[in-house]
Amino acid sequence: MKRLLLAILVIVLSSCQVDDSGKDIHFSDAQKSVVDFLEGNTFVYTQSIGDWAHTTTIEFIETYDPPIEGSLNNKGNITKIDIYGKYRITYDGSHTTASSFDKYYWITLNGDQLCSFTKQNDITSTEIHDIEIVDNNTLKMKLPDDYMWETYKKEGR
Repeated sequence: MKRLLLAILVIVLSSCQVDDSGKDIHFSDAQKSVVDFLEGNTFVYTQSIGDWAHTTTIEFIETYDPPIEGSLNNKGNITKIDIYGKYRITYDGSHTTASSFDKYYWITLNGDQLCSFTKQNDITSTEIHDIEIVDNNTLKMKLPDDYMWETYKKEGR
């Protein structure tokens, strides 16, 4: 009887082992493609009308592989999220003083949206941008409700 109980215990414990086979997979193929494209790059968008000009620069300064864990706080409801990296966005207009902000981000599963926020923990406010990689040097972004895309060009390294 003891042997039977021991055999059952061994079977039960061995069936409860954690499957480590997917442990190294942190991104979907679409996410990985976008993260690889963004990693370490700087993108610039310039809009000008007459003598007025505005430039937005986005510099992807950190990539986390594996992603680090963050939490999204939506009116007290906490959701755990993966954070893929950090970028610095700089706004510089011909009639304004330049300003820069560091933001953390993640990419949606199918790689078509970049979600960003300013705090790493207990995130309370996010921005979502539709994104499209046009070619090796061009990234398009827009807010989901906008019709016009902003076209960012990759700066040389």
